[in-house]
Amino acid sequence: MKILHLEDDKSWFDRVVKPALEEINNVELYHATDKEGAIAQLEQHDIDLAILDLAVPLNCIDEVPELEHGLAVAWKVRTCFPGIPIFILTGQSTDEAAERFEEENTFTTFWDGQERPLVRLRKKRRLPEVIGDLRNYADSLRSLNHIELDFDRRALTLDKFEERVIRLFCLKHAAVAARVTPLGEGLSSAKVLYVQLINEAGQPYHYTLAKIDQHRKADLEKQNFHDHVTKLAVGCFPGYLDEYYAGCGDRKGVFFQFAVQYSKDYFDAYRAGDGDSLQVARAIKNIFTNWTQVRTAVSMSVGDIRRYLCSDEKFNPLTTQLAKLGINVDEFESRTLRSNIAVQHADLHGMNVLLSDVNMPIVIDYGDIKRCSAVIDSITLELSQYFHPNMEDAVEHNLELASNWFCDREVVSLSSNPTTAEFLRAWSRENSFLRSDYTAGVYAYAVKQLTYSDTNKDFAIELIKAAIEEL
Repeated sequence: MKILHLEDDKSWFDRVVKPALEEINNVELYHATDKEGAIAQLEQHDIDLAILDLAVPLNCIDEVPELEHGLAVAWKVRTCFPGIPIFILTGQSTDEAAERFEEENTFTTFWDGQERPLVRLRKKRRLPEVIGDLRNYADSLRSLNHIELDFDRRALTLDKFEERVIRLFCLKHAAVAARVTPLGEGLSSAKVLYVQLINEAGQPYHYTLAKIDQHRKADLEKQNFHDHVTKLAVGCFPGYLDEYYAGCGDRKGVFFQFAVQYSKDYFDAYRAGDGDSLQVARAIKNIFTNWTQVRTAVSMSVGDIRRYLCSDEKFNPLTTQLAKLGINVDEFESRTLRSNIAVQHADLHGMNVLLSDVNMPIVIDYGDIKRCSAVIDSITLELSQYFHPNMEDAVEHNLELASNWFCDREVVSLSSNPTTAEFLRAWSRENSFLRSDYTAGVYAYAVKQLTYSDTNKDFAIELIKAAIEEL
């Protein structure tokens, strides 16, 4: 257990605190005497728990203790590493400030499986009680780490905190182990995982999806689920279970439960052929009817539509690259058109559509849901097989196909799954205001692909050229 201790009285720390903490098994102690030192320790080490004095100096030069410096460290933990439990050691003069900080306390599943607050206040004179609590925490963390996680480490990398998220979920549901399989590796920085719990008899139970990401993004995932996904038809999305993050730094896991096991995705259906992919595409369209029926037409520029998928921060460095290829996007992006706006999943690539044994789809990964161009989902499903790393060996990146993307007849004739291509194109036409709305959406999606390291850039550039010529 890695403990950060912020205390400016180095003599008291060396005489009293350090010896007591060193008696606890498997404790790594990182000490700081000022605000800047504590923040440096937070950023350099995977801290599990923090013990903070509040009246500390700013740095080793400015040695005047001030409450604001200790509070700044506490807020640094809360905002940048929200999962870290905090003990605030108070003196008489710091009680009121510490109590104000504690007012926003949160309770979550802790390392012993109990619901506990992340922030606890203790008087310095009650240090023996704090040491006792820390000893119990260390024992709980050691037991938590005994929960076995079975996964292919060549195909999936999990850091200490991501593993802890899964173990907390196991502990809460009385599992002794879990099998973990990646579901959404590739283009996303988050971990989207299939987690199957194992009981003491060695039997699997709970068909579960875990989305592990930074706190802010995980919270957005949960909020999008409650605001938008629950408005879709029952059965087309997994049920929300809970979230876990105690002692997990800046990581949080949001967990969902499946009714049955899902072992395939839309890409598998696409590989199987036109019949399977068409069946799934039709079912996906029906899933999102509740969203696309509520759409409004607004006037906006091509650049506005691109920003739904690719921010200016990511896009601006690309303009130089495109200019070298003779592609000037400034005038194109300033073009104004009307676009239908509706709620969209906004990341509906094939691996985010899981399939049952009879090809019934269920949609996962809700972090990007937003109101945007109503053609984004159909375009993403139509194009994702040409860009996702998992389909690299399954599709031909025919540049003639990309350069003729806005000629329906050519696309259908060159597609490996022509009936599915025709259906997805018709779905886009149904949701777009006019053809220009669809064209701008394809452009936005292609630009986004240039921001990834493992997508086919030549295919994306041909699509961009075709969109500019079409519009």
